[in-house]
Amino acid sequence: MALNLFDIMALEYMQEFTLIAGKEGLKRPVSSVGIADYEFADSFVEQTLASSDAFLKDSFVISSLLFAENAPEKIMTAVERLYELGVSGFAYKDVIFRELPGEVLDFADEKGFPIFVFGKNIMFEDVVYRITEAVYIDNMNYFSEENISAMIEGTISPYETELIARGVSLRFKNFISCAYVASSCGSERQGIDKDRVLRNFRMNKKMQSKALISAYGEGIFIIMTAAYDTPETFEIILSEILENIFVRTEGLYICRSGIKRASSGLDRCIRESFFTFEACRIDRRSYESFEDIGINSFIIPLKNNDHLRTFAEPFARLFSEKEDAFETAKTFVMNQGDFSAAAENLGCHPNSVRYRLSSMRKALKMEETSDAEFYSRLSIAVRLLIMT
Repeated sequence: MALNLFDIMALEYMQEFTLIAGKEGLKRPVSSVGIADYEFADSFVEQTLASSDAFLKDSFVISSLLFAENAPEKIMTAVERLYELGVSGFAYKDVIFRELPGEVLDFADEKGFPIFVFGKNIMFEDVVYRITEAVYIDNMNYFSEENISAMIEGTISPYETELIARGVSLRFKNFISCAYVASSCGSERQGIDKDRVLRNFRMNKKMQSKALISAYGEGIFIIMTAAYDTPETFEIILSEILENIFVRTEGLYICRSGIKRASSGLDRCIRESFFTFEACRIDRRSYESFEDIGINSFIIPLKNNDHLRTFAEPFARLFSEKEDAFETAKTFVMNQGDFSAAAENLGCHPNSVRYRLSSMRKALKMEETSDAEFYSRLSIAVRLLIMT
């Protein structure tokens, strides 16, 4: 399960935090950390009290209580609002107030809303860093390479997938969608700076309730959630992430899954976005979403199927025996059966491409098959062999 306040307080750096009220709420989940000071100052308080985005649900909020220096009654207003927003707990530095008003402590005990106090030697930035890192590490334990691979390969049970969905800090709304982002250059040198992307995301509070990202293979998975299943909603979320988190987007494949029910669709979203990326690499072109990849949508998931391997064996033998046969077949397929385009890529005349393919058909004993049937079989075999 996701980290809770009890887990957070067990961190070495948090040992100097003292619980003063709301002990019944120590199992409240923590997904992020926030700082409250100017938000409750007179010039901001009306906006803050009206905004549901002021502090993230399940966040742990810390403050110096500077906004209440000459008006202790503001502390009660702030704590009530934090509780209404679904904040996990609250902690204050004892630089202005050593103790809180009794009504605040009574409210916290009644609602099971934990309140902590910590000393002057604890720095806000250190608290933010430690909690953010703890949440990130916990997320990565769930979205490990092993677990993601199991979801891609379909070897993980629905129960295990549900545990992953419930365990990460992102609180899934009704629907989810996924994008896999990786370099289209096929070069590690020109690939994504994954550490930088992950660091940028961890520092971007705005995205914490909308998405979660995880490194895998050559790229980054972006798992997004929304209350509604409209493509426009997920497009806005993805655009925000790409604009604010990634250093650049040129030269990248951005491969989207469909939109699924959050209760059961996490593994399918992961699979579809990654299979879309594999289709981009196979066909050497950019596909935006899983529904665009055509024949690849069943070839890629079944690439290790014994029957398909048997199907591809005659083609594999032919390509190993005839020099340049595979390159010709691959170029023809990647150009979607266009002789002129294939010839241009190969640097030869279209009739040369026709002759080579005719020789392949004869060697494969497929002279009696139609052009469409031969192209269909060749297309499947080439894609299978590219993946092996």
